[in-house]
Amino acid sequence: NTGQATQGNASFQQRLQQTVQNQGAQINQSKPQAPQGPMIPTNMAGAVGRLRKASTLDEERRSFAEYLNTIPQLLNDAHLQGKVPMNPMDDSLIRYCAESILLCKFINSIRTGTVNEKALCTKPNRNIFETNNNHAMAISGARTLGCKITNIGPEDLSNGNANLILGMLWQLIRFSLLSHVNLSAHPSLIALKEANEDVQNFVDMTPEMTLLRWFNHHLRKAGHNRRITNFSTDIADGDNYTILLHQIAPKQCGLEPLRETDPLRKAEMILQNTQKIGCRQFVQPQDIVNGNEKLNLAFVANLFNAHPALSANANVIEVNEKQKAMEIEQ
Repeated sequence: NTGQATQGNASFQQRLQQTVQNQGAQINQSKPQAPQGPMIPTNMAGAVGRLRKASTLDEERRSFAEYLNTIPQLLNDAHLQGKVPMNPMDDSLIRYCAESILLCKFINSIRTGTVNEKALCTKPNRNIFETNNNHAMAISGARTLGCKITNIGPEDLSNGNANLILGMLWQLIRFSLLSHVNLSAHPSLIALKEANEDVQNFVDMTPEMTLLRWFNHHLRKAGHNRRITNFSTDIADGDNYTILLHQIAPKQCGLEPLRETDPLRKAEMILQNTQKIGCRQFVQPQDIVNGNEKLNLAFVANLFNAHPALSANANVIEVNEKQKAMEIEQ
């Protein structure tokens, strides 16, 4: 679970050793060589800021519930027994969030101690004051993590307002996943820095931009002639996902999906590959084919956190430049 992944070089090196053994292997040598230009198309910056609202409430509810069902802190919490794991196909997620106990526990699973759990009322029969106090702590905790909570109050949680609850959950999940897309958590990200790129500009890249660059880095290393500028239309046919997965986990993820012509069957084959490496989360085949940008962003972030598959040495980068970049980030 990436929301609770242990940071630091030691654990990163362990994951790295498992995922980059065959990183240098080239695929499909008969394909034309990739262009030698920048790995990032020049129009990418505008693409990242245009996350369209492609998800339906049912898709998000299912996806978010499945994600929370994988978090050990929630599964093992005594106050959530009988609730987590929850059924992702019904309204369990909304009902449990309407009590705010699940929300507060999730927030603390992201950053321990954000919510004072001693002040959280967990008894079965809560009065209005106790319930609203739980809601206030959940909203305050989300704001502490940097979520923009401007249009949701205790009454919205009590009423089970699905739109607002899912919006709040998305911000928390996004923070949980993207907070690890940085040099501190993954020092080998320095391998993505282009030769003449200003260090400050590299460090200042948004996590979404970094994920796009990471994706394209592996497409280029594979000799693939395509690049992505979004997490929607550019991944909908499944080919780019197939190449990426083969690059980061060549032993488990083959190229067979490239030969499948049915879009949904191809997407299912891709997800079967991700299941082999413990990353089948957030998207269903239809979400890939439909180009659901929000859920595919979460899917790619999860892949990156589990299998970055970047060179630990980054030989093309000077050591002092790597140190400088990390100092700037800190």
